[in-house]
Amino acid sequence: MILGAGSQLFSSILLYNILTPTDYGLYSLLLTYIATIFSFGLLGLEQTFLRLCVVRKGDVYINKYLGMLLFCGLFVGPLSLTVLAKLFFIKDMSIITLYCLSLMSAYLMFVYNFKRISGDFVASQFVSNIWKIGVLFSLFLFPFIKITFTYLTMVILVMFCLCSMYFLYQMYITPVRILRAKSEQMNEIVGLSFSFLFSMGVLTVLSFFDRYLISIKFDVVLFGDYFFLVNVFVYPFVLFANYYGFRKLVEFKESFDFSLFKQELITLFVKVLFFGVCYICIVLFLSQTSYLAYDFYAFSGLIVPLVVFGGIKILYSSISAAMGARGHGRYIFQSNLITLFLVVVFGVTIFFIDVDIVFIAWIMVFLWLCRSILYFYSVVKFVVKIEVESHP
Repeated sequence: MILGAGSQLFSSILLYNILTPTDYGLYSLLLTYIATIFSFGLLGLEQTFLRLCVVRKGDVYINKYLGMLLFCGLFVGPLSLTVLAKLFFIKDMSIITLYCLSLMSAYLMFVYNFKRISGDFVASQFVSNIWKIGVLFSLFLFPFIKITFTYLTMVILVMFCLCSMYFLYQMYITPVRILRAKSEQMNEIVGLSFSFLFSMGVLTVLSFFDRYLISIKFDVVLFGDYFFLVNVFVYPFVLFANYYGFRKLVEFKESFDFSLFKQELITLFVKVLFFGVCYICIVLFLSQTSYLAYDFYAFSGLIVPLVVFGGIKILYSSISAAMGARGHGRYIFQSNLITLFLVVVFGVTIFFIDVDIVFIAWIMVFLWLCRSILYFYSVVKFVVKIEVESHP
């Protein structure tokens, strides 16, 4: 995971100096789209799979109706997102290439979850990160081959093809086992799938709200600049947030003390604040050397909201872990509904007024802060209530 994340970060920094501004902007759009597919390519059905599958001695069993939905989702999800991307975001790219990337991304996302639930964590991380490593190594050909957006697209497509072919063979050797199912189970599966569809859809829209809005309102060159700054000032925080949230989820599932949780959040806030200030100073210092030659002062207004956003993501990872481990589904739905309302209101408003990317970055900070507060309030409302009832 660290190797894959580091490869994406370093390749993005290197490519900023190798590609033309337009090509880097297009490459940034493509990576954003691939991340969207990995998040929502199966329309949330992978979450239903994780919830309902049964693992016995390394074999994974699923309900036949769920298998049918997954098969349909594998084609419907990528096709729907491909059409939207072609119409609004990546207009210059071949729809056939875009669909192939979408289809293989969605398939590899399922394989990632399949390998993870079956206990093969090495293979799951391989699926998720090998293409990022492949892109980084392809840059070593820079002295011999002109690196362009088309070249990078082909590299990613080839990496996806190789991974897909390999894991198709793996799935043939150790296939998903289909369980017989009663007809009444179909309603339960569909209901749960719609719940995850809504939840994952809201999270995906919130995660990429700023980037897609900027891609619509501004030119591709400015989008590339924003993407580069996000990689530098947000990505390191997100990496830690993903690790920290996963660790806390396991911890909170075993035991949860609300008083200790609040104290840990305060301590985490102080640490994040200190690290954020230090990180800005380090990056600005390196920008004056040959290690990271970039005029960050030209986008000085963006640095603070991006670092604040990264810090909120770390705090949110802990709160979200508590919500996932101890929260009630009703409160999660309410939080998602309010989040969606805020995203739609701000998204529509910003679309019709003149704003700069700094304003959009601060709106992103506000939206994630609201979601963190909603989740924290839900934890207070539900978990504390349970603790009071269990200790009258």
